[in-house]
Amino acid sequence: MSDQIDASEKQGMAADEQWFRMLFDGTADPARIMEARLRLASSIMESTSEGILVTDERGSIIAVNPAFSHITGYSAGEAIGRRPSLLKSDHHPPSFYEELWNSLLNEGRWKGEIWNRHKNGTAYPILQTINRIAPRDGMPACYASVFHDITALHLANERFQYLAFHDPLTGLPNRALFHDRLAHAIERARRDGLQLAVIFIDLDGFKEINDRLGHDIGDLLLREIAQRIRSRVRRATDTVARFGGDEFLVLMEDLKGPNHCEDLAAELIADISLPLELRARDVSVGASVGLVRFPEDSVDPGELVKYADIAMYAAKAAGKNRFSKFLPDMLKGI
Repeated sequence: MSDQIDASEKQGMAADEQWFRMLFDGTADPARIMEARLRLASSIMESTSEGILVTDERGSIIAVNPAFSHITGYSAGEAIGRRPSLLKSDHHPPSFYEELWNSLLNEGRWKGEIWNRHKNGTAYPILQTINRIAPRDGMPACYASVFHDITALHLANERFQYLAFHDPLTGLPNRALFHDRLAHAIERARRDGLQLAVIFIDLDGFKEINDRLGHDIGDLLLREIAQRIRSRVRRATDTVARFGGDEFLVLMEDLKGPNHCEDLAAELIADISLPLELRARDVSVGASVGLVRFPEDSVDPGELVKYADIAMYAAKAAGKNRFSKFLPDMLKGI
């Protein structure tokens, strides 16, 4: 039985090799060469991992491959006779599809990223190439689309972008994202005639806790402090960032009243100073806070952060666990 199977497989391989060789045989019958090409194209279409969709010139689907069904969830029977809009996700405006069709009509080709919708309703991104195939050998014109799902690539890029602009320990924006948001906030404040403030927070006594109880407890403490700060700010307009170590910054946009940032600074100091229990250990820290305003103290984003840092050190020098507003005299001797 095994010998019979082996013989059958060998015969099949020999036949396939014969068809393949025919593609390069200039003396073979043209009809046989065409048949060989069609067999090869069909084999490739059936076995490739990329989705393939073919429409007639009017845009009706006339052929799909197994990978199309795997990616979209639609069987060949469900897709053939329908239009590619079957996969439309509503992620793109009408102008997107107008440009796509203009490219096909004028250049005969379109390539780009597009969002489709799976049969189960889930939207997903694909990288797609569409080519117009001109009439040939009695075959009418058609459009052939080849695509593959790039969801994994999108997720990886999103994760990369998140890690590039967020602190991995607390999940807060990092230094780079804070500076970016501060620059945009200054543009809005200038345009709308608004005031904003930067609050620089440095924890008092954090190093001693790290040294005495270990970095695991220190990390838990930083996460808890981040949550306490975040719970006090306005989610829609303010930004809390971790600059590294035990330093946090708050960007307050659209200040409400002359003492808005001072009131928040006092609330933050009170919240941060509340003791907490971490792994059955009672832990407490304080906070030294520096305040700076735009445009009163500076209109430059780098200077605003620098001056808030200077004011924070003035609060430490004054006894810690308090806030200091920036004053120009603090620049003397620096």
